[in-house]
Amino acid sequence: MLGSATSAAFAQGASPESPLGAIQTMNRELGKIVSANGIDEAKYVSLGGARQWITIRGQDRRAPILLYLHGGPGSVISDWSYMFQRPWEDYFTVVHWDQRGFGRSEVDGVRLVGTINKEQYVADTIALIDLLRRDLGQAKVIVMGQSWGTVLALEIARRRPDLVHAVVSVGQVVDEKQNFVETRRLLIEDARARGDTALERKLSDLGPMPSIDDWDRWLAWLRVVQTENLRQGHSWHSAREPAALGARILAGISVSPNLVDHPVEKPTAPFPGGRAAKDKEINLSIDDWTAEKDIGTRLAVPLVMISGRHDWQTPITLARAYFDKLCAPYKKFVEFPHSAHIVLLEEPGRTLVTLVNDVLPAVRGDVPEGATTCPPPR
Repeated sequence: MLGSATSAAFAQGASPESPLGAIQTMNRELGKIVSANGIDEAKYVSLGGARQWITIRGQDRRAPILLYLHGGPGSVISDWSYMFQRPWEDYFTVVHWDQRGFGRSEVDGVRLVGTINKEQYVADTIALIDLLRRDLGQAKVIVMGQSWGTVLALEIARRRPDLVHAVVSVGQVVDEKQNFVETRRLLIEDARARGDTALERKLSDLGPMPSIDDWDRWLAWLRVVQTENLRQGHSWHSAREPAALGARILAGISVSPNLVDHPVEKPTAPFPGGRAAKDKEINLSIDDWTAEKDIGTRLAVPLVMISGRHDWQTPITLARAYFDKLCAPYKKFVEFPHSAHIVLLEEPGRTLVTLVNDVLPAVRGDVPEGATTCPPPR
């Protein structure tokens, strides 16, 4: 899956005297950490030999670490997480990370060539978890992945369960090849049921998804399916124009309090081919990834899987089918009834309640109400 809006559109904060500057200042003040034991850090750290940007915020630095792995690949969230994150900080120490090559972590530019791939990202994630454990004095973290980030989250759960309290997957990716094949199938079925013969014909005539080895055709096919998915309300349920989703995110970034204190630093020697080249490199590295093949159906850590009822971007049909096969110390599937793929903004209250009621128990060794358990293998 390809990324969307990023903070690169805004290199720095607006003038304090401007209307945008006034809103940035207000957002900054509303988000101020006031607790004596709180934490509010934004900095570069070295992961896998590359400078990578992280933010750490919470009212109590002793609260469980929640590491958020953004989607995309490349859809960094650190400059608009303020739109939903503040309530989380009363319960968790929340960490955002601009993954290698994107957002503020594109700063090393040409030096990153050849490293924009899944295995490097998994290694970076483990290195970041170790850094957080050391600096914050905690043995484990909660790993929360969204969309592409769910691939990384499950990889960490499989490879290093000793580092993880629980995994939260939001918009679970199940099969990279079949993901948008299923999206197209759902859209065709829906168009047929609604009598939208033009859309049914358009998507049917599009034909099967090309091989990713034919990059230009693959990308063109994907853009048609993604655009129609958005138009039908299955990316952001209330955003149904092709430009609407990105415009909303960019509007939020434009008044982000982060831009006041932390202007975006551009690389002196940019990545050859820019964003398009990075998108190609990372997508080629994950094209044959499937949860069942690469992760299996048995996890050593608890899992809470969140899906929007209307999400066909990472189709809820595939997520639910994989969830039903999984065995974990405990697992719970939470369906958000009024959401598609952007559940954190579509139902922020339900997100917080799920984190507190269904995820925090894993830190205490408890099982939340409504979860199912699976005994460990003998």
